Amino acid sequence: MVDGLPIGDYALLSDCRSAALVSRAGSVDWLCFRRFDAPAVFCCILDPAGGHFAIRPAGQFTASRAYAGPTMVLETTFGTVAGTGSEPATLHASNSASPHNPELTTRISGMRAWWRRGGGPGGRPGG
Repeated sequence: MVDGLPIGDYALLSDCRSAALVSRAGSVDWLCFRRFDAPAVFCCILDPAGGHFAIRPAGQFTASRAYAGPTMVLETTFGTVAGTGSEPATLHASNSASPHNPELTTRISGMRAWWRRGGGPGGRPGG
C-alpha cells in the first residue's frame, strides 16, 4: 500500500519479461504482466487507488524477508504473538500453451488460521 516507502525498500520479483515490487510487509504494490511496459495490474506505489495484493497475518506482526539462495524466490517471514509463518513468492512463466503467460505464485506455511488476504486491482496509471 502507499505508505511513502522509498523505492529501495521494495524487493523485485521478475521472470525477465514482467516485474513485481514487494514491500517489506509483503504487499505486492506494483505488478505488470507479460511485458515490463504493460499496464500495471497493481500500482498503489503510484496511486493509493492503484490496487495491491497482500497475504499477511491478521493483527500486529513483524516481517523480514530474503531471497532464497541465488534465486528470484522472495521469502517473507511473519512473526506474531501466536507464532511465525512464511510466504515464499515468485513470478514465473506458467505451463500453459501461451508462449508467455506469467503467474505470481505464493505458498503459505507454518501458520494456523491467522492469515488475511487483502487488496485488489485498481485503476491503471495514466488512465
